Amino acid sequence: MTGRVITIEPSWESFREAARRLLADGVSPKELIWVESGGAATEQLGLLDASSERPPPSSIASARVPKAFVELGEVVACHREPVAWPWLYRVLWRVASGERNLLRDPADADMVVLNGMERAIRRDSHKMKAFVRFRTVEDPEGDRFVAWFEPKHRIVRRTAPFFMRRFPSMRWSILTPDECAHWDSEELSFTPGLSRDAAPNTDALEEAWLTYYAHTFNPARVRVQAMRAEMPVYYWRNMPEAMAIPNLLRAAPSRVRAMIESGIRAAPTAREMLDGSGAGESSAGNRVGDGRRRSQDPEDAPLRKATAARDPSGVPVPLDQLGVTASPLPPLRRASPQEPPADLVPLRFPGIRIGVAGWDYPDWAGRVYPHGRDGVDRLRWVAARFDLIEVNSTFYRPASRKAAASWLDRTADRPELQFAAKLVRSFTHERGAWRDSDVAAVKEGMAPLLEAGKLTSLLIQFPWSFKLGYDERRHLKRVLVAFSEFPLHVEVRHTSWNHTGFRDYLAGRGVGLVNIDQPIFENSIEPAEEFTSSIAYLRLHGRNADNWFRAEATRDERYDYSYSKAELIPWVERAERLTGTSGVEEVEIVFNNHYRGQAVDNAAEFGRLLKSRAESRAA
Repeated sequence: MTGRVITIEPSWESFREAARRLLADGVSPKELIWVESGGAATEQLGLLDASSERPPPSSIASARVPKAFVELGEVVACHREPVAWPWLYRVLWRVASGERNLLRDPADADMVVLNGMERAIRRDSHKMKAFVRFRTVEDPEGDRFVAWFEPKHRIVRRTAPFFMRRFPSMRWSILTPDECAHWDSEELSFTPGLSRDAAPNTDALEEAWLTYYAHTFNPARVRVQAMRAEMPVYYWRNMPEAMAIPNLLRAAPSRVRAMIESGIRAAPTAREMLDGSGAGESSAGNRVGDGRRRSQDPEDAPLRKATAARDPSGVPVPLDQLGVTASPLPPLRRASPQEPPADLVPLRFPGIRIGVAGWDYPDWAGRVYPHGRDGVDRLRWVAARFDLIEVNSTFYRPASRKAAASWLDRTADRPELQFAAKLVRSFTHERGAWRDSDVAAVKEGMAPLLEAGKLTSLLIQFPWSFKLGYDERRHLKRVLVAFSEFPLHVEVRHTSWNHTGFRDYLAGRGVGLVNIDQPIFENSIEPAEEFTSSIAYLRLHGRNADNWFRAEATRDERYDYSYSKAELIPWVERAERLTGTSGVEEVEIVFNNHYRGQAVDNAAEFGRLLKSRAESRAA
């Protein structure tokens, strides 16, 4: 590894001390590799020699920087991704070098990144203020109010004073995986983070709160996309009212139809709403997590018009005053089952599997499979084209055994099909303490695939921020041990892992190394053709450099990229070379540039290139 390794604690104070020394020595940002450590030694577990010695104190000089940079840095330092440190230092270096107006240039590429991180921190702090839910527990001093919260960033110290000011007479504790805040009505203190088990699961007032929430839920004003924007699903698992939301949403369409048919009438009781009693079948666009717009079917226009129109008192206007016939709405149209064409044969080449990541994307409708959901088994449509499918949903939550069994059943006519599945992000991106039950949930969900011999890999995908260090190596080992009975592949994105010792370590455990294609920035690992197990795994993420590290970019924006033929050919050549390499039984290539079906198009083009080159050699 080239570059000077600077190990700091993840705090503004630690960064500021290191940055002052580096500026005094005239060390350029290009010479540095920033590594976070929670105070652990800079030892790199024997893999690397970390040259992070500090200059003697006499060399330290004060670097004058604008107050605005300090204010920006204090906020950005709370960001979870360690990529914040090299960007902060790069901007600091430029400002100290004479670019005094840099902080006022919102169009500058570096400032776009830092300003995006600042907004992410402020947004996370706002969500914490809105979504913390206290529960009552008793201790020797009386009632204490305890809340569990999982912030996306390290914002506890920044946000805790808000609760101190809002609840000055309460004794409360806010527990998080990073750090815990405590207020005894006189002093605010902080302790190390805890696991979810340390927080109470319920209290005596919770049922009353749920009843109140259900009573105030207005089915005629349901806007799922707006709800998810203001109250992201990420936070639901720690909010008591979230337990009621799925049933309330399922019941909403039928309740609105009943209101339209019968006029304004007494609403169901809260208990009925919580139980979901009387709930009719909802449209796909109203399901939690669906993320699609409401149907624009002309037949639904009366409903949209009626639910939107209100008199000054806030009461929906009766249909007859809108010029709309008050007859019941026709049932939603049901399409007949739509199967993929029988002559659609999956791409198959000796020793090579080609596939895509995921199969259930709204923007694939009309491009990969027909429009609409009814009768269209999206998995079957994708399985008809490829012999490898990477499961994306398991990155967000463990699959259920029932779901995995369903995948097998729905693809039973594709015996050559294999699945790879991403490991849940709590093991790779959040990296907090996990429980045995978390490991058990993953194993239970993957069991049907493993038992059927249809799981080619459990993919352990780490982000760019996961850099080689003492804590990271220890964490990786824990993950590999926890899932040792599975075929495993590890994906790392930071160049610090580009080391022979790391590859030898994986090979010794029979764990595969994923070769990736991604936008190349400083310290981004570059494409290779390494293998440490019998299966060589290649993953192509696209090269959307503009959005890859943009803090506010959506998943679709990051992976919106279509490979050209010229860009695919080097990967075709890698696959061919690996196929002919001793020790490699199979090469698997997965396209993750999923937006608008580009992964499907590129995977098909990859297959055509393989076929064309094979035919040319045969001729």
